[in-house]
Amino acid sequence: MYDRDTAMLEKYDLTVKNIRKVRGGWLCIAQEGLFLWKESRSKEERLELEDKICRKTEEMGLSHIWNCAGGSDDLRMDRFVRNQEGKLLTEDGYGRRFVLKQWTEGRECEVRNTEDLFNGARAAACLHQILRAVKPELEKELEKEAVQLNRLNMEKQPDCETMPVQAVLAVREPYEELWSRRKKEISRVQGFVRRRRNKNIFEQMIMKETPYYAAQAQEALDLLSGIGKREEVQICHGDFHYHNLIYGKQENWICQTSRFHLGDQIADFYLFLRKCMEKQGWNRQMAGDLLNQYRRCCPVSRESMQLLYCLFLFPEKYWKQLNFYVQSNKAWMPEKNVVKLKNLIDQEEKRKEFLENLYRMAFRS
Repeated sequence: MYDRDTAMLEKYDLTVKNIRKVRGGWLCIAQEGLFLWKESRSKEERLELEDKICRKTEEMGLSHIWNCAGGSDDLRMDRFVRNQEGKLLTEDGYGRRFVLKQWTEGRECEVRNTEDLFNGARAAACLHQILRAVKPELEKELEKEAVQLNRLNMEKQPDCETMPVQAVLAVREPYEELWSRRKKEISRVQGFVRRRRNKNIFEQMIMKETPYYAAQAQEALDLLSGIGKREEVQICHGDFHYHNLIYGKQENWICQTSRFHLGDQIADFYLFLRKCMEKQGWNRQMAGDLLNQYRRCCPVSRESMQLLYCLFLFPEKYWKQLNFYVQSNKAWMPEKNVVKLKNLIDQEEKRKEFLENLYRMAFRS
């Protein structure tokens, strides 16, 4: 049953019946229940703090807030399982490190299921509410880990699992600096493509569309500079989207907490909403409904609404496509990336209507 990837499960007090590969790791069916076994590059200290935050959310009433908001059954967070040595990390003979988490039988949030999305928006709001209560409980640990790291360059280390332990809950890089750098990268790619003689379809689209998206990036920067003082930074999930919401038979889970950080919680909701809108064709009615579901449980200040608009205005998806191009083989561009860029451009009219509606809500209401 055990192979090189799962041999270290013997270090846990489990009676494993079956193991199968799933996205992100291995599903372990044991006499004691379901577990997820996955490789990790985190430090032990990072996982200890992550585990503490997850347990605090449940102890302080995450499920109660969820039920009051209209959710059914319990709402839980990642739960780590300690090995026989009492540690969260288990290292094998090849230098690889693994973690074991409790798991549940369920399904991912379905992005085309309205009720699933409503529950997702409510889950984000309930999580943010409880994390605001958790933060004072962990103030000393948070201050220790975040000291002198507010300007940490998250672009150089985009995955929190690769960050040094002292940065485990650092404040995200200010959007002003992040977007300014990305805007320069967009312009730099256009300059590079301009000098190429035989331009492929992807490069032709870059030449045509970049001025438009670069102007959006600058507008987002200009608006951001005029927003009033934002709320105090709070603990954020950092990777809140429909893939990380599991709806089970008797409990629901918010999983994959490896990107916990200090920042603007509205950015969590932005990520969830943006991914929904990309799949829903930038449906303004759906966006409004999801925002209302979130605000009923977690009030949103005017400044946070304005930040939400700026987050949507900055052409992050376009920047990602150009960033992939920079790191790819310029002689051949995969067809799927050409299709992604074309779909992004084709959806721009709907996205523009969505932005106009969001602008009215953020700046004129």
